[in-house]
Amino acid sequence: MKRVVAFALIGPLVLCVINNSQALAYSPESARVRKIAADAIEFLEGRESGNHSTLGGVCLKGLACYKYYHCYQDLGVSAVDRPQVKFAVETVRSRLKSGLDRKDDSFNYSVGIAIIFLCEIDGNQQANRSEIEQLLKMLYSAQRPDGAWSYLNHKTGDTSQTQYGVLATWYAMKKGYQVPAHSLARGVDWIVRTQDPSRHALENGERE
Repeated sequence: MKRVVAFALIGPLVLCVINNSQALAYSPESARVRKIAADAIEFLEGRESGNHSTLGGVCLKGLACYKYYHCYQDLGVSAVDRPQVKFAVETVRSRLKSGLDRKDDSFNYSVGIAIIFLCEIDGNQQANRSEIEQLLKMLYSAQRPDGAWSYLNHKTGDTSQTQYGVLATWYAMKKGYQVPAHSLARGVDWIVRTQDPSRHALENGERE
């Protein structure tokens, strides 16, 4: 089921792998792109997609639905009022109230995705400010001394988690939130330092 949901989330990107010449001919308004995107959103909003147990999974579905309706405003649908979007916001608030488990392997992913989601939908910068600020504090409290993010008690930083930490920080900065400048600098520096000579990031920041 998780694999099916993942395919639905990236449905609008499928055309990019057809071939380069064809992909260049498409735009978000192309009939074929709109059909693929509509089918993906129909699945995500249906019962068949189920509900993720992780906060990040819930927010990712909410973000996909929001971006779809925000992109296609001619549908006359309020993006922020879609059920998956509202459910994701409610889930963030309830999880913050009950407390997120730092020991959960999805902690950094969930916090990062939740920040990105709320920053994306919070047009007036007020409705979700408290939640975003709480999540930012959690994000930076989980950053390692070497600048990376990783699993709790893991000996090395984790590339994918660090990318989410940096991306969430960038989103927050873009929306005007005060973030520690040294946090972003240390995260980016860690990613640069752990690249191999071909300039590709290594998993867990380790060189073989």
